[in-house]
Amino acid sequence: LIGECSIHTIDWRNRHGEVGICIWNPSDRNKGYGSSAVKHVIQWAQEDLDLHRLEAWILEGNTASETLFARLGFTCEGKLRNRYFHNSIHKDVRIYGLLLTDA
Repeated sequence: LIGECSIHTIDWRNRHGEVGICIWNPSDRNKGYGSSAVKHVIQWAQEDLDLHRLEAWILEGNTASETLFARLGFTCEGKLRNRYFHNSIHKDVRIYGLLLTDA
C-alpha cells in the first residue's frame, strides 16, 4: 500500500461528496499514483454513486494537490479562512469543485 483515496462526507440528498488523497511516503509522490487514484474515484462517484458534485478541501500552500485537482478539472471556488488548526497555527483551506453532470 502506498496511500489512500476516498470519498467522504457524502450528502446523498444533494448528491455531493468530498474527495481526499494521501500518498504516505514522499518517495512515492509525483509518480502518477494520486492522479490515477483520483481518476478512479471520480469515475466511481459518477457511475456507481450517481453523485453530481465532488469537492476537494486543500490546505493553502499545498501546491501539489492544487495542481493535481486543477489538472483533473476541479475549479478553485474559494477559501475558508483559518479553517484548519495544526501545530498552533491556523491555515486557510481552498475549496476545489468538480461538477460530474450538467443536470
